[in-house]
Amino acid sequence: MSLIERCFSPRLIEDLKQRAAFGIFFYLLMTVMVLFGDGYYGRHPEFSNTFLLSMVVACALRATFMGLDRFMKPGLLNALFFMAGIVVCGLVWGQGAAEMIIQEDEVRTRFLVSICTICLCSGGLLAYNPSLPLSLVYNLALLGPAVTAVMTRTTDHAFGVLIVVASAYLVATAHRTCREYWKAVENEALLAQKTRDLKQMTRRDGLTGLKNRACFDSTLEYEWKRVVRNPGSLVLLMCDIDHFKQVNDRYGHLAGDEYLKMIACLLKAVFRRETDIVARYGGEEFVVLMPDTATEKAVQKAEEIRSSVENAVLNHGGHRISTTVSIGIAATSMGMTGDRQSLVSMADQCLYQAKSDGRNRVFTSFRS
Repeated sequence: MSLIERCFSPRLIEDLKQRAAFGIFFYLLMTVMVLFGDGYYGRHPEFSNTFLLSMVVACALRATFMGLDRFMKPGLLNALFFMAGIVVCGLVWGQGAAEMIIQEDEVRTRFLVSICTICLCSGGLLAYNPSLPLSLVYNLALLGPAVTAVMTRTTDHAFGVLIVVASAYLVATAHRTCREYWKAVENEALLAQKTRDLKQMTRRDGLTGLKNRACFDSTLEYEWKRVVRNPGSLVLLMCDIDHFKQVNDRYGHLAGDEYLKMIACLLKAVFRRETDIVARYGGEEFVVLMPDTATEKAVQKAEEIRSSVENAVLNHGGHRISTTVSIGIAATSMGMTGDRQSLVSMADQCLYQAKSDGRNRVFTSFRS
């Protein structure tokens, strides 16, 4: 992830908003403490009113920018407004603090505003350290005016140097914390991906790569409930490889495994809709669950896969292996009652009939 992508990623902005929520309160609290804690307001009412009003307006803008998600989609513009609110607050405080620091007759206020500025700077850098550019700009907005004022309008250069050194230390700390934050984010993303992969593995058949029996059962339950709530069609195809035991006995189990893989590929090639659930039911049996499908269309697809298997040949160990499949089709349109297992039972009965009728055929009790 590039620096720009990191700076404006939705995850980062959301984290920063949560971290920055209390900052508005502390800005206002410290403004009141500085102006009224030692009677500064009474001695400098005009400047105090200007500073207080500016701080209130800046905090109001910042609060507004933080809540823009309610009115506009998260994105670059939203992130820029949010960051601008942070920088404006820092700049308003920095300008006000600079004016107080250079007033020689306000030693107690100078000390108090310096302590408050250090607290705001430290808290801000800790809150914004996931975004190093924001931390740097915020640090500059908060301390830049004070350093400039001290170095150019007073002779107390040591104080200005001290502010620069302290700021550099805080920025260095923020840089290290920023790296740790993004390392944690990367580890979290990696863990989430591993969890998704593991979940997918538990829903897949290890040999064929198709959905497994557990995945099919859970999907069937979901689709059955959906059809009960909103009457529609649900079709189940149950396929069984004819004479598969003979394939294993004659050519070996490795050949049988390869043949199962070939059948899986043929099934995926025929049933390509995202809503079609193709699964290995067990042994040499496969099932296909087809929501919102006319039974006539399902019969057409079943004939297509039957024909594909009949014409397919597996070359293995110098042998040409070929056999057929029998398919039973059940559908909710057949007027079944009961639970989802009634659909499985009907498909199994149709499969049994297809085998009884000579195999290599499709059987359904549906009649158009």
